[in-house]
Amino acid sequence: MWLAYVGANMSDHDEETAALETEWKAACEKLGTRLFGNGVLVIVPGLGLNGLDWAYDFRPNLLSAERWMELGRNALATNHCELNAADLSGKSIGEAFLEFVIRDPKVQAYGQWLCFECRPLAPLFVGQYLYLVSGGASYQMGHKWPALLRIDRLEGLFRYHYACMVTQERHSTASAMAKGPVYHAAKALADRNSMFFDLLRGRQSELVADGIYKATGQDSEVSEKQWSASGRWVDIESSNLINKANGTEDVLYERLLLRRRTTALVAAPPTQPTAPDLAKPAKVSRARRRRPVSDAVADLLRAEGLDCGPGNQTYRQIAARIAPRMPRPYTTETQIEALAKMVARYYAPEPGASTGNVVPLKSRPSAKNRKK
Repeated sequence: MWLAYVGANMSDHDEETAALETEWKAACEKLGTRLFGNGVLVIVPGLGLNGLDWAYDFRPNLLSAERWMELGRNALATNHCELNAADLSGKSIGEAFLEFVIRDPKVQAYGQWLCFECRPLAPLFVGQYLYLVSGGASYQMGHKWPALLRIDRLEGLFRYHYACMVTQERHSTASAMAKGPVYHAAKALADRNSMFFDLLRGRQSELVADGIYKATGQDSEVSEKQWSASGRWVDIESSNLINKANGTEDVLYERLLLRRRTTALVAAPPTQPTAPDLAKPAKVSRARRRRPVSDAVADLLRAEGLDCGPGNQTYRQIAARIAPRMPRPYTTETQIEALAKMVARYYAPEPGASTGNVVPLKSRPSAKNRKK
């Protein structure tokens, strides 16, 4: 009975599925033939194929080995759906994460295989993440997901729930777990999480997230560096970006909305010089730029990767972005406007730059003209 099952549809499987079939066959051969006619092949949860056994009576903690293999084959044969910036643009980050990470076909297929063994993990595959509470003594479900999700961390979360189901003596080693759904489900979910947030990482990222910067209450673009920083979590219900550190949670940005990065960030090709154009301000060396531009502004612009140009942001937006980290607080509208003027002085703006509420320096009347 089981020998015929082992060889079924082998030609249709990829390398991973073929490896699973080989391990299945080896486990069956090691197990030997059943001793009694009423014996059925079962799987002990959490042991992978090391948990394969003959069962001669009903026990609630044993699973059908045939159903286990069917789900495994299906998961290994399922691919991730396409993920690109155009499909995510215009969606809230929470909505996009649910649709393209949690509901991804491969993630869902591995989730079915995993939850066949460990049903308490089912909420994970509808968007509820597992995280530590009570000083690491237990886990609970929530709607906050880390931007950096590691496979080994997910495996550890899975094993915590498996440990509640099987005795410590029967609990498998990491190598045995890798033969079952634990490693595969963790890898599929971590890989998909990485694919999603990689679209927001780096200066050449395809996506940008805009939201309300909590410190100022102003609309602002989230720096691409935020998505690579440790402790960054996304609440997929509220679409907020959160910083978790030292047991505390602080909202950094609220109601994040995704959009494609505009072509305005790409530098225009240089043109051949022509006759002097008095409308174009000459470039001024850093040493001759008008001060008082404080060193703090220059340092913060460099830290944000904005020292070479403002990109597609106004000076007002940049000022709101760096205001919370200035040596002295800039919180009121008047203070933010003053900081925006300092940002403008730093850049000695090029023609056509978006200045927001800031008047470009070259268009200001000179002191001599003001006296007139």
